[in-house]
Amino acid sequence: AMDTLFVRMGNLQKTHYRLTVEGNGLGKGVECKLLDRLTGKTTSMAADGIQSYDFTVTDDSLSTGDRFMVLFSKPSTLTVPPEASAGGAGLRLYPNPVRARLRVSMGVGSVGPAMLQIFDAKGVEVMRRKVSASGSVSADVDVSLMKGGLYTLLLTDGQGGKSVGKFVKE
Repeated sequence: AMDTLFVRMGNLQKTHYRLTVEGNGLGKGVECKLLDRLTGKTTSMAADGIQSYDFTVTDDSLSTGDRFMVLFSKPSTLTVPPEASAGGAGLRLYPNPVRARLRVSMGVGSVGPAMLQIFDAKGVEVMRRKVSASGSVSADVDVSLMKGGLYTLLLTDGQGGKSVGKFVKE
């Protein structure tokens, strides 16, 4: 339920293709998404049935090889309380996928330190850091030494409000 499947493609010509995926009962509570690393587009996949994704191979070296990732996860049980997203400002993690530096930004409802935590796909905390918050949080996080895969970022503001986001480390 917390795994990443890398789809390697080789010897493809420059033309249009269709990737077809057949879900075969992923189980209750498991989400599946297809990530196109070239375009950054994430597509939700059905647990059962057949789903297709159209793509094109171009001169760009990223348009083939390890272009696609299938991300499995359990939906987060953490919710974003209204006070943590005051003014409609949500948690932003970019670039996503990331190679070296992840930028984190969010409007928060409180002033004071916030706690930023990153968990790997198994739920193990791999980073914890205090960040200052004065109506908003803005931080650059060095993730260059982390292994490739799916991570969850939890931001807890000074009032205990929690916001959750997911990102992929290349």
